[in-house]
Amino acid sequence: MYKMSFKTWSKKFLNENSPMGDLARDIKQDTNFPSYRCKKHIAEYLCDNHACDAALKVFDKMYEEYKNAIK
Repeated sequence: MYKMSFKTWSKKFLNENSPMGDLARDIKQDTNFPSYRCKKHIAEYLCDNHACDAALKVFDKMYEEYKNAIK
């Protein structure tokens, strides 16, 4: 069974005027953003690319929603 990547799932927020929308647009613009489903790997990627604390907090919230959505 195919489970959608976080990157693909985040596209649902592209048109939102919110922190999650901001992060989704950043992800879309980042051609190197990984197509992982694993929170640890995505968080490491964000940290390695100097994501600010606010972006990491938004990612945590989005990831929880993602995890619930792909069950």
